[in-house]
Amino acid sequence: VQVAGHLEGASDLDVGKNGVNTYKLSNNDYFTLDIHKGEDSVSAELVLQKSLDREQDSVIKLTLTAVDGGNPPKSGTSLIIISVMDTNDNHPVFSKSLYKIKIPENLSSGSTVITLNATDTDEGSNSEIEYSLRKKGKQTDVFSIDEQTGTVTNKRNIDFEENNAFELRVKASDGASSPMSSHAKLLIEVLDVNDNAPEISVTSLLNTVKEDASLGTAIALVSVFDKDGGKNGMVICKISNNGSFPSCLRLFFRSSLPCCSLTVISLDVVITQILLVSLQFLSIYPLHIPKTQRHFVNTPFLTHRNGFHALGGIFQLKAETSEKQTNIF
Repeated sequence: VQVAGHLEGASDLDVGKNGVNTYKLSNNDYFTLDIHKGEDSVSAELVLQKSLDREQDSVIKLTLTAVDGGNPPKSGTSLIIISVMDTNDNHPVFSKSLYKIKIPENLSSGSTVITLNATDTDEGSNSEIEYSLRKKGKQTDVFSIDEQTGTVTNKRNIDFEENNAFELRVKASDGASSPMSSHAKLLIEVLDVNDNAPEISVTSLLNTVKEDASLGTAIALVSVFDKDGGKNGMVICKISNNGSFPSCLRLFFRSSLPCCSLTVISLDVVITQILLVSLQFLSIYPLHIPKTQRHFVNTPFLTHRNGFHALGGIFQLKAETSEKQTNIF
């Protein structure tokens, strides 16, 4: 309880008991009257009984009535208007305590991610909001917030493969000399875009393969990895050889195919329209295995030597196979 102010007294041309006798105050939630009576005068003070709340009642209207002591009594009234001044007694309040949003990883730098909103029921500078991001690791290097509007933008390109989610703490402060503040959490989920081609690694187990190698012989180990996530990270592999070699790697013959060049193709399995392809080349050299016997071209072989032929003389024998190879001994 505290005295709000002294009220100016009423005047009455009558004197004695017909003069001003008392005061009355209209019903309200905040004020009462404290009446002081002297020998020849009556005065009143306005007393505050309950704390004021400008956000509930910014203006309070009261009616003060002065009553004389005559019979019947007469009275006069006066209107009292009280304007409640603001004090910084309210925190800023976000429209949500938790914000969630999804953005694609190819969002261009400087794009608007989300606009946050906080309000303060105070008035004047006490209600002006300033936004900021609490620094936490490298996340504030990726995003920024407009101090006045609360608009969050990305400062650089975002890569799903580096960060697929961000958690930001946003602060809203009012403009008072001793500001009050509140906080909200912003969760940003990064959606994967098919921006990575599959990576193919080929380890050759055999650079040369016998032409009579059995079916199922391991020739190379092929591993494929895609940095994208979900369906964008699934791949389909196939072998392409432009028709020069069976894709199933069945037996081959050096006589008709001295070298086989294979292309391992890896394709994304995506639900979008973007399809990324990787190629890896693999060369296989068939190792010839003779399958037919050689035979001499001329049999029997006859040669003539005179008695004076020097030791170490050279004679040629020619042998052939059906595989079009000729050996000379």
